[in-house]
Amino acid sequence: MSGEGSKPIGRITLRRRAITTQPLLVWKNAFALGVNEIDEEHKHFFEIANWLRSSILAGRTVAREALDKMAEHARCHFDHEEACLIAADCPYLPRHRGEHQQFVLALAHFDSQETPSAEGVFCLARDWILDHVLNTDILHKEWISKPPPLTPR
Repeated sequence: MSGEGSKPIGRITLRRRAITTQPLLVWKNAFALGVNEIDEEHKHFFEIANWLRSSILAGRTVAREALDKMAEHARCHFDHEEACLIAADCPYLPRHRGEHQQFVLALAHFDSQETPSAEGVFCLARDWILDHVLNTDILHKEWISKPPPLTPR
């Protein structure tokens, strides 16, 4: 009555859900800003979020490790991205920088918890990608991708 991977409960058979290895967040070329280093850094945010999700599904406790990875990557990426915006004299730099600071504060909030929720950290990463990387960064693409002005010799 029950197949492999099933557990009979009375006359009802519940199928166990297979753990998927497919990434939830998939990078597309349409997301590219045109600056290879920035695009690679954005792809790495996708990789961290997908790694965290697959770790959660596999039952591994990785919230602290995920926070460390995200905080380190965010610090390097934000410095780089903000330098591009400064060099391009972007009028939206204060707002953009403010969003970066909010993400860092959210990471710090999770890090301050005795037992941070891996699911909560994943949701933060997912929302960051959807809200900031795919919206704000795309809106500011003109400035992020603008080459810095030439310095006189």
